Amino acid sequence: MVDRESAVQRALSPFVESWSEYVLLVGSESERHGGLPTASSIAMSELSLEHRWSRPGWDEPVRNAHSYGSALIGWLADHLSAIGAVAGHAPSGPAYAHLTLFRSMMEGSVVAAWLLEPGIGAEARVKRSLAYRLDSANNLGRMSLVDGAIKSATMAKDNTVELANSLGWAVRKGSRPAVDDQQIPEAKSEFSRLVLGRKNPPLDQVWWNYSSAGAHGTFYAVRQSLVAVPGVTSPMDPGGSVRALLTSSTRIAFFGSLGFLGLMAGARARQDLMGWTSDSAMAAVEARLRALSMEALTAFATEADR
Repeated sequence: MVDRESAVQRALSPFVESWSEYVLLVGSESERHGGLPTASSIAMSELSLEHRWSRPGWDEPVRNAHSYGSALIGWLADHLSAIGAVAGHAPSGPAYAHLTLFRSMMEGSVVAAWLLEPGIGAEARVKRSLAYRLDSANNLGRMSLVDGAIKSATMAKDNTVELANSLGWAVRKGSRPAVDDQQIPEAKSEFSRLVLGRKNPPLDQVWWNYSSAGAHGTFYAVRQSLVAVPGVTSPMDPGGSVRALLTSSTRIAFFGSLGFLGLMAGARARQDLMGWTSDSAMAAVEARLRALSMEALTAFATEADR
């Protein structure tokens, strides 16, 4: 078991090292640029129009919208860092935890890129930020046993709807909130477009269902890394005749690479919005990881066809 784990971790080491390097560069990018957009950037142009949507108690709607997307980039980088830690150092695996992390990245990267999309204009971005706030309030409102959660969620929803209505925008609450013509996107129909450049909803659905199964401990996902102990006929024997085996390095590299591609799409959208240019170190790591990611996707497809 130890030898197998070591072999998998050795195979993953180029990915782990590059993911870690990229995460550090993305995490420090805002600081390297003083936390500000360049003077000629799309973001600065949008900020010059901020007064059009400002309301009492909501003085910086455009800056808020920029901040929501940028915060999600940090959130995604944290998850990719965790995939790297699991892949490189987990003493009992890695076997499953990368699926939970990827599932979060799949959803978060689609929303981050949507919030930061450069060419949509300031008004659409403010609408998207309000839809994002409504989605956050929906999730907060589910925590009925937490003191004050429902009250806070209701206040957040009411405040957001009031702001939208004051600007003449219609609101649809629901599970995927929308403000006017801007609705929270679904990862299970949009992720492939983000990472592969072409929309493939059936593929998105497969990735979503499989990673969700891993996140929730569904048996068809758990059994991917189970093997019967030699000499025992039933792999389902309640006496403990199954044991976890390491999943293949190909699968971990595949899901980690998809997570990286999602983060990179969001980070590049932020660069384009803020007018930031990649320095040579980031460009080099991105190029290396793109090559590794294409290798991982090809290897996974080959393994799946066997």
